Amino acid sequence: MIKFFRNIRRALIAESKMGKYLQYALGEILLVMIGILIALQVNSWNENRLAQARIDSRLKNLVQDVESDIEEMQDIQERALRRVTVHKVILEGAGRTGSILRSDSICPIYSREEFSNPNEEISWLKTMDGHRSAYEGLVSSGEFYLIEDQKLAIEIQTYYAKVDELQDAERWNNQETWLILNHSKHLVGLGTYSTEGTMEKLIELASEDKQFGAVIEHAYALDLDQHYLTEIIRLQAKELVASINTYCDKK
Repeated sequence: MIKFFRNIRRALIAESKMGKYLQYALGEILLVMIGILIALQVNSWNENRLAQARIDSRLKNLVQDVESDIEEMQDIQERALRRVTVHKVILEGAGRTGSILRSDSICPIYSREEFSNPNEEISWLKTMDGHRSAYEGLVSSGEFYLIEDQKLAIEIQTYYAKVDELQDAERWNNQETWLILNHSKHLVGLGTYSTEGTMEKLIELASEDKQFGAVIEHAYALDLDQHYLTEIIRLQAKELVASINTYCDKK
């Protein structure tokens, strides 16, 4: 093909047809430029297709992370409600009912068989670790902007911002309260996970020691807060999973 065009150029020059030669040369340049533009467009299309395939793969990994978050948050809520149940029984037994909220419908029913070591129950704190490797990989890749649905992109960012808020709340509230609660138990001669902390003993301590009773009230309120805040974010997580799956199914 190149030899064919070269022969045409030579023939035009040999015949001194410079006007036609220039027209031909310009036409040839134009064809080359069009070819380059087409090649660039095809290359750009291929790159975008590959990038979208990577985005889809990252989003599927992100769904797995969020589903793991949902399971973790369910465990956190169950553990928080178990603590709320024990705290409530202690406060009721000690006559400190002023801080008790109506939470019967969400809390497990207290029984000696189910809560064999209530002292351990109120010392067993579970907080959110979270699974964000897929999200961090998506952000660090610089391809987050390639998510074509901007509403979904904002939904993803909002979810992880809420997870950060939950972790901050747990760090400053629940973990600090855990230290205060166990320090208070130690002051009244009760070990952190000691089996000597029967329900009767805990009620007695909350009745006789005002500081210990106040700490139980404080822990009760924060455990309820943890449950409700986690519930809000867990529902957001379920909505996010549905949104991502819908986005990927449309592609």
